[in-house]
Amino acid sequence: MTKRIIPIFFATDDAYAPLLGVALTSLLSNADSEYFYRIHILTTGFNEYNAKKLVSLSDDKSEIRFEDMSKVLRKYGNKFHFRDYYSVATYYRLFIAELFKNYDKALYFDSDMIFLGDISKLFNIDMQGKLVAGVQESVMQLPVFGTYSEKVLGVPRADYINAGMLLMDLKALREFDLENKFMKKISEVTYTVAQDQDYINSILKGKILMLEDGWNLTASGDIDCKDPKIVHFKLIYRPWRYRGIVYDKAFWKYAKKSGYFDDLKEIFKSHTVKDKENDRLVMEKLAETAYNDVVKVFPDIKTSDFLLNENEKTENENR
Repeated sequence: MTKRIIPIFFATDDAYAPLLGVALTSLLSNADSEYFYRIHILTTGFNEYNAKKLVSLSDDKSEIRFEDMSKVLRKYGNKFHFRDYYSVATYYRLFIAELFKNYDKALYFDSDMIFLGDISKLFNIDMQGKLVAGVQESVMQLPVFGTYSEKVLGVPRADYINAGMLLMDLKALREFDLENKFMKKISEVTYTVAQDQDYINSILKGKILMLEDGWNLTASGDIDCKDPKIVHFKLIYRPWRYRGIVYDKAFWKYAKKSGYFDDLKEIFKSHTVKDKENDRLVMEKLAETAYNDVVKVFPDIKTSDFLLNENEKTENENR
């Protein structure tokens, strides 16, 4: 009997290869053998060391393919913009639907994740006519970022998803013409806070299915999730840089099986006090960027309006 194929996409380069190795190891360790996991890594190339290590992680229920994105860069490369640690790979997910017309549905994941559950259950979720499905972005619950989402993007903070995990209806996205809508949008407006994620939320507003937190759980210190299936080590919550991160033991467990344990330990040791200060400054700068972008659109906005969402304002007015 032929196994049903689950198409999975990652997008990265050599810099994130060790993290991808851990992600792949954890994903396949928890994969249901009733399915075949065809993993596509969108990239412009890996060095020989990483290419061999990553391919070696496949097993009898999976296949790992490298997909050259040079054609996309030649076509659109000068139109993308970046900030901080972002690379061009962050935009690749927006081209999956058009590049892989042999698939009607697929999963996209960032490389800085570990998988604690079987993702076939995620793949089989009924999308209820929506174009993508994802989990609410925890950062947008902070006042400055939530106000940015609502004022600049026009997206309620409760409806803004983290694009590090996407369940994608590729057939519907092709009919929606996502690629051309994105390229039109990026030529008209520059989003500087979360970049590709901002474009996804803005363009697909009202067409996103919200999923439970466990499918993309931020590894922050205030986690309240009874059934974590995917843990996302984003922002400063990175066990390969800091001690005491939630689910760091699970990360290092899979790191030992990935072939990248020594590489990641070296990354941990080399993360200096200055690097940690820079991490903090990146977050401060990001908050400042969100604030400035709101003020550009609404120069007369009051601090109270900036910090509070509509529900909070109503509660205050009723007191």
